[in-house]
Amino acid sequence: MKKIKELILKYGSSLAAFAFVVNAMTINPNCHFLFHEPSVPAELNEFRSRNR
Repeated sequence: MKKIKELILKYGSSLAAFAFVVNAMTINPNCHFLFHEPSVPAELNEFRSRNR
């Protein structure tokens, strides 16, 4: 259990940053990956319009 906690503390911020990048890439009009979300949540569209 201690090793798992150490790994989370060491790589947790990197994992969060990676998740944010993947999320930002999926709201682009082009699909960069092999999955597709047919209905985009309104919050992601608002985030996209604010950060252009």
